Amino acid sequence: MTQSEELFADLLALVEECLARKHRPDPELVRKHNADPLNRDWQIPEGVFWEQADVVHDILAVLAEEMIRLNKEKQAEMRNFLSWLEAELQVKPDKHGTPGIEALTGKTQLKNYLGDYQREEPELAFEELW
Repeated sequence: MTQSEELFADLLALVEECLARKHRPDPELVRKHNADPLNRDWQIPEGVFWEQADVVHDILAVLAEEMIRLNKEKQAEMRNFLSWLEAELQVKPDKHGTPGIEALTGKTQLKNYLGDYQREEPELAFEELW
């Protein structure tokens, strides 16, 4: 099992632990909550076990933020690579005046060189690139 797989398994175990109805809230906090008139419509029964769904929500929010950050980083790296490649190849505009990578045949493959995991498309093999 890789380190990433181990971390993912640990995260899933934590989520399962948090979602199990075996966590008892602090009795003093429950009494304070129930005594507050603002909470009269939302009373917490004393001695009842609860899940920690708020913890799971926070974990999911952090993971979503990380996915967004990583996607932005990937997009920036792809733009940098394609700009570098365009400069190295000294791409000239096509007969319609279209500049850069857009002027090349096979540009769709080139622009999607990392593949698309959501569509289960693999990355472009080096041999296919040249």
